Amino acid sequence: MTCEELRDEYELFALGLSEGAERRELESHLERRCPVCTPGVAAAMHTVAALALLAEPQPLPARLRKRLMAALGVDSPSWFSWPMLIPAALALAGLLLWVQARAGWQAAERALASSRAQVEQQAKELGQLRPVLAFLNQPGTKLVNFGAGPTGSILVNAREGVLLMASNLPALPAGRTYQMWLIPKGGAPQSAGLFQAAANGTALHARPGLVPAETSAVAISVEPEAGSTAPTTTPILVAPVTGF
Repeated sequence: MTCEELRDEYELFALGLSEGAERRELESHLERRCPVCTPGVAAAMHTVAALALLAEPQPLPARLRKRLMAALGVDSPSWFSWPMLIPAALALAGLLLWVQARAGWQAAERALASSRAQVEQQAKELGQLRPVLAFLNQPGTKLVNFGAGPTGSILVNAREGVLLMASNLPALPAGRTYQMWLIPKGGAPQSAGLFQAAANGTALHARPGLVPAETSAVAISVEPEAGSTAPTTTPILVAPVTGF
């Protein structure tokens, strides 16, 4: 089979779902260090890794989605667990299969080192977040999207807390950090924790616990790395969350 005929197999192969003659043919191309398929599979692995922290879920091709769901035994994944958790788990599985591949793929392995590190970091972040994920399916959770400069979503549940999912956050100089604030109606901002963005500008930050009923907005500002008792800079985003 030609490289062009195998192009649609790259993502399936990266996820460990390629089968039959297509998989064997693609393995043959990789063993020969094919100048088209080797970087193509490397790019597919990078894409799989990047899916985990996208602020907004991206649609998957119907064929790939069907194969993923069949492999995982999923009939009807929830709106939250599908875009955030499944891509990270599949990316890790795909990378594991890649590591176990034959020695002839060593050149491609080196090209994927950066992607593997990204997935490991994302898995660590998701593991830290797991205790608060349950509130996302609770009644009363409100979703607020933002998109001027930084983009993403903020989810608020009066009983469970606040979750920020952001991308396009600017890199910060040494000694500075991001700080989230709950802004009450007519009151002083309340700190909701410090966080740093990843090198690609993405961030997941959770503030578990009760959210004051008077909260009218969630804001993010840049502060000294030890944090501040009140915002010292103009917030880079302010998302209204009234009616949660």
